[in-house]
This record gives sequence, structure tokens and C-alpha cells, in this order.
Amino acid sequence: LNGIDYCNKAIYKFSTDAELYAIRADIQRKIKQYEDALGSYNLAIKFDGQNTDYYVLRAELKYLMNDIQGAINDYTGAVNTNSNDYKLYSNRGFLHFERHNYKSSIEDYKKAIALNPNKAHLYFMLGSAEKLANDGDYNENFDKAKQLGLNIN
Repeated sequence: LNGIDYCNKAIYKFSTDAELYAIRADIQRKIKQYEDALGSYNLAIKFDGQNTDYYVLRAELKYLMNDIQGAINDYTGAVNTNSNDYKLYSNRGFLHFERHNYKSSIEDYKKAIALNPNKAHLYFMLGSAEKLANDGDYNENFDKAKQLGLNIN
């Protein structure tokens, strides 16, 4: 709680410093003050909307709060600021997968693979989404995952 007090004092002096809001949000999240943390991440993004990390942290928080669509939206915001990070597509793809939105999951995993074709897990998840959507040659993706070292039984 002292950390929050220190952040609040710093924010009072530097009210547009996005990093201070993000630090406060991290502390609030650790002590499970999720609504307060969400508000702090919102302010961090307001003052620095180009920082991908803030979107990812807010997405993780929304996921903890069972707001999966909100988390998807935040990963979309992160992708819009950094479209070259395969992890952003992979994480958003997983959230789509969890919501049974397999078509969107497939699109995201394909983008992730285009950016990083050496991750076995991406092929496994793509194959899994294709299998559940009855779309594509999922066995080919499972084979590629095995080829890259993933142990699939």
C-alpha cells in the first residue's frame, strides 16, 4: 500500500506520466484491486497509447476478470501498435480459441506462424483450431508441430 501512496504522490507531480499509472496498476493488480488497476491501466494507455506492454497488461487483467472479449480488444490494440510480434497474435488467437471463435483463432495463428515459423506450439494450436472448425488440413499442422519437437500423443 505504501507503493500506491508513493505512486499517487508522483502522479500528483507528473500527472501525464504513463509509466507511473502502469506501476500503480501493477501494484493494484498484485493486491487484487482489479477495478482500480483497470482504471490505472486505462490512464497509462490514455497518456501513452503506443506502448504495447500497457495493452498486454490490461488484457491479462481483463482475462483475470473474465472479460475475454475485452482482453481480445486489448490484444487488437497491441497488434495495432506492434504488428511484428508473433506473441500478440498467438495470445489473441488463444483467446479466440477459448471463446470457440475458431475462424479468428486460425487467422491469428497463421499470422503468428508467418512471423515465427519455428514454434511448434503455434502449429499445434493452429491444427487444433482447424480440427474443431473442420477447416484446413489440421494433420499437416500437427505433423509440423511434431517435426519441430512437440510431443503429441
